[in-house]
Amino acid sequence: MPGRVHLVSQGESVTCLAVREGLRPETIWEHPQNRPLRERGRTLSVLHPGDEIFVPAIREKVEQCGVRARHVIQVATRTQRLHVRFLLDNEPRIHLAYTLRVDEAAPIAGMTDADGYIDHEVSMYARLAEVQFDSEDDEPAHRLYLSHLNPATTASGVQQRLRNLGRFWGEDTGEWDKETRRALAGFQESLGMQATGEIDEATRAALVRAHGA
Repeated sequence: MPGRVHLVSQGESVTCLAVREGLRPETIWEHPQNRPLRERGRTLSVLHPGDEIFVPAIREKVEQCGVRARHVIQVATRTQRLHVRFLLDNEPRIHLAYTLRVDEAAPIAGMTDADGYIDHEVSMYARLAEVQFDSEDDEPAHRLYLSHLNPATTASGVQQRLRNLGRFWGEDTGEWDKETRRALAGFQESLGMQATGEIDEATRAALVRAHGA
């Protein structure tokens, strides 16, 4: 088989697609037919619903193994990093005990660090992580949808980052509506930039830096 074109759905990344297809992420991402995606600012971890990505066929590999002998074949497992900072009124939530649940895996107990971060290696297949602080047992858990971040070059990607920074409370409409422009202007003003409410390369870069991705 020569390969196929895959239509990206929300929550899919090159890495998780590679794991599902039995390929290395670089094998997919560096293929010449995916150059247009790279040029549009997509990354291994951030794609956009509707993107078309070429998935090459798996190349067959034959290993010579003698009979009546034991052979060990190692398969590499891929994980993704869950690195998230929790703030309250723009102050890091430091040294707080929490329980992390990732999909159906066993819960993990942890504590935020001195900067309010949690840091875990989770399965590349993981889709939903929930963080429940011990001090908030009577409150809903914080739900984190993994691999759902859209590119910062799209309106929905800007909206998602502004929401995660606590500056936007609307829906991911993918439209440059008044609410989005107002939130963007507030973000620009907080950095001492001209509060135009318009996205430009300087604002986009600042938004990615502030968000961390």
